[in-house]
Amino acid sequence: MDLGCGSGRALNLLAATFPRSRFTGYDFSEESIAAARSEARQKGLENSRFEVKDAAAIGETAQYDLVLAFDAIHDQVAPGEVLRRIAQSLRPGGIFLM
Repeated sequence: MDLGCGSGRALNLLAATFPRSRFTGYDFSEESIAAARSEARQKGLENSRFEVKDAAAIGETAQYDLVLAFDAIHDQVAPGEVLRRIAQSLRPGGIFLM
């Protein structure tokens, strides 16, 4: 998962590089998510998905092996809550990279 994925360039690059893996991008910006989805369609990527979502509301448990957050945590209204939710979303042994 890429939290605060913006226009999805990093996630789409990963999806193209690792076609047998699945990638999810969340961002609060509808325009950014539309751009990410458009790029994924143009590149024919079926292993990436993007959703408009507040980082403090991800609410997923043990879903991801890797969570990315580039230049996003410090912009959150409740960064502590976002970090707690990220920890909750990781599978055992998962990695958080920011």
